Amino acid sequence: PALSGELGLAWAPSQDDVTAGYDVEVLPAEGDVPLRVEDVEAATSYRVYGLEDGKVYRFRVRPYDIFGQRADEPSAEIVTIGTPDN
Repeated sequence: PALSGELGLAWAPSQDDVTAGYDVEVLPAEGDVPLRVEDVEAATSYRVYGLEDGKVYRFRVRPYDIFGQRADEPSAEIVTIGTPDN
């Protein structure tokens, strides 16, 4: 469950030997430029805070290797709209 303004994300760990960590990208409803990118290191879950109620967001997880190189292709996107707790 999430409180107003936050969302919990979780994903399966990469099965390769070179993934060192993950970036969580918070994107607007349209466009491909992230609003922010959070480096969550090797964690496979993350709670995103500071979301505005009624605003549509997209989220992606992008793995990176031990050399800091980010994957060309991120995870599938999820889309959600913030709703206030009543």
